[in-house]
Amino acid sequence: FNQDSFRLDEHVDRIVSHKELASHVGKESCWLLIDGLVYDVTGFHHPGGFNRLLELAGKDATKAFTNIRHSPAAFVHLKRMLVGRLEGESEHPHASVMAAPVESQ
Repeated sequence: FNQDSFRLDEHVDRIVSHKELASHVGKESCWLLIDGLVYDVTGFHHPGGFNRLLELAGKDATKAFTNIRHSPAAFVHLKRMLVGRLEGESEHPHASVMAAPVESQ
């Protein structure tokens, strides 16, 4: 698994407003902000339980996400759930923060 070839800070065309992000805060529609990118995690079966995601719904979850070691599979799931970039965020805000973990070979 090569972290340099697997980044979540890819180019996205959709810009999400702060208001739109803040409106997705329930089980029916749950969005998170991670490193300037917005993800729709509605219906995702988080190993720690969906309530962990709901606690951060509509908010910046970057610190909570980066404080936990996630498997490469978690990054694959995130790529599939990408909605867009939060308004006002640069295209590559923290590329090194969001690099996927390296799997030992």
